[in-house]
Amino acid sequence: MEATPADNTDAAEVTTPLDAALPLILPFTSLQCKGRAQATSKIVRESVVVDELDARPLYSKLGATKATALFPQLLEKHRLVSLNLEFCRAASILDAVADTQHATLKHINLNGVPDADPATVSRLLGNCRRLEVVGLFRQVRLGDDALAALPSSLQELSVSGCSLISDAGIKALVEHAPQLHFLDVTRCPELTDASLMTLASLKLTGLVCYANAGLSMYGRLRAFDLRRLDCTGSRGVDGSAIAKIARAAAAKLEILNLSWCVAVDDEAPLALGECCPNLTWLSLHGNRNVTDAGIDALSTGCLKLTSLDVSGCSQVTDYLRREGLLVGKFPHVVKWRLHT
Repeated sequence: MEATPADNTDAAEVTTPLDAALPLILPFTSLQCKGRAQATSKIVRESVVVDELDARPLYSKLGATKATALFPQLLEKHRLVSLNLEFCRAASILDAVADTQHATLKHINLNGVPDADPATVSRLLGNCRRLEVVGLFRQVRLGDDALAALPSSLQELSVSGCSLISDAGIKALVEHAPQLHFLDVTRCPELTDASLMTLASLKLTGLVCYANAGLSMYGRLRAFDLRRLDCTGSRGVDGSAIAKIARAAAAKLEILNLSWCVAVDDEAPLALGECCPNLTWLSLHGNRNVTDAGIDALSTGCLKLTSLDVSGCSQVTDYLRREGLLVGKFPHVVKWRLHT
């Protein structure tokens, strides 16, 4: 991401102890603490522009306590737009920045942060009114309140592994973030088809519902803009629902994961072959109701397929083989196992 252009006034204003560790820093665009502190900045020194800067000296020179105390200044003074704390023990950092308005922050990655307090996370999200992309992977203590705190500017969200998220949270999310176009709700076992009904009002380009066995009414989605759909393990979704998705998404659909969607039959691949010429990635792994007829439809209509998994489709000829009939039907496929 490009940094905001800076002038000499910006540089002169930087008077924090940060100067001692990282001289001549111009406005940050992102700050990462993925097991260490790393900042991506625009730095001008002797007319040389450096895009990547290792900011570990901030911690080694100042110590963890003082360095953490600088985070609010980094966010405010340097017009930070992206904060990445993925898999970092960042409770003290979150406490330091949660109660301050962050006018420029657009991207927050809290994936796998093990000690994040749910109330602190909710306050931080509520104070970032320009957020567009948020990662909350495996925030197992996070509940529906966090989704209600998200701003209307939000476009992409992952709550994968947030097992406390419920239909009420999805409803609050849709009400507060009507521009949302990508959502990952992998392993959110509290979700039901009521959430799919709620999501039907969004113009989704991507939806990942991996390992949510209780979801089945995918046919109710507004799928006209859908490029990616993952229904892995949705045992109730059938061929007719996927056929509706295929007809609505048509040429936009590129990635479809139907692994272990055991009720899916030939109606799905027949519709995909008829309507989805740009499909490049498809898994039918473990679907015993799909036959050669469905595969033939794919081979004539989905000519851009490069990844295809029909292992476990026991009614498909050569379903366990990577050569022979299947290779002849799909000459561009280079990957035959997508689900293990």
